[in-house]
Amino acid sequence: MPDKILIVEDEVITAMDIKNMLKNYGFDVLGIASTGKDAINKAEEFRPDLVLMDISLKGDMDGIEAAEEIKSHYNIPVVYMSAFTDTNTFERIKFTNPYGFVNKPVSSELLLISIETAIYKHNLDKKLAESQEKLKDAHDNLELRVQERTAELENAYKELSDIYNNAPCGYHSLDKDGYFVKINNTELKWLGYTKDEIIGKKKFRDLVTDEGVEKFEMNYPGFLEQGFVHDLEFDMIKKDGSPLTILLSATAIYDDNHNFLISRSTIFDISNRKKMK
Repeated sequence: MPDKILIVEDEVITAMDIKNMLKNYGFDVLGIASTGKDAINKAEEFRPDLVLMDISLKGDMDGIEAAEEIKSHYNIPVVYMSAFTDTNTFERIKFTNPYGFVNKPVSSELLLISIETAIYKHNLDKKLAESQEKLKDAHDNLELRVQERTAELENAYKELSDIYNNAPCGYHSLDKDGYFVKINNTELKWLGYTKDEIIGKKKFRDLVTDEGVEKFEMNYPGFLEQGFVHDLEFDMIKKDGSPLTILLSATAIYDDNHNFLISRSTIFDISNRKKMK
């Protein structure tokens, strides 16, 4: 069953172009909303799998406000679209915990990757939330059901571990010094390394080209300030020396004093797409 998408865009021509892109990729476009309030109403009515939200909307509610309402009331992931954003807008976006960001004019390939990543991450988040709810239930009923809940949690952990390690995309986390502290089996397989060769021993910059190091250093300050980056292209270097072209999206994790702790990154292998071009 195709994923259902709601488009929120007040420019008619742009909205129709995006609708055609999505239909060509096999998505079910439920409708187009042109205002924030219309977006909220349609989200309530249709319950889409994802909302593609333009930030700048006509009327008294912009896309960020509409996204906050949709996320808080219906738990629907939102991918933002915008031609430009200032610092204040980025700050507002960051606090809505976005699932993606697409620059205008919209690239069909990047749009597809952003949507697929957002839906996959949202499904993973839901499973994590379900596991957390199971943990709460286990605590509340500990004396009566400790053995049963422990078994359920172990199964949930195994399921989540399986999802993480065998996802169709790479996942990794870096500490404040740039060292890998976590990496899934998919990414290890792509790169040809073992976990022991990577964790605590390699930095991300060790596994990219010189051009990639420059791009990393150029984007890192903005990443720390904004708290996220989306769809940065890097050429990683496998253990055997061959290249791996990837798109990287990352989220920063901070402590209560807003000190950076770790980054959580998702990567997609686009090597074949690059070759086709």
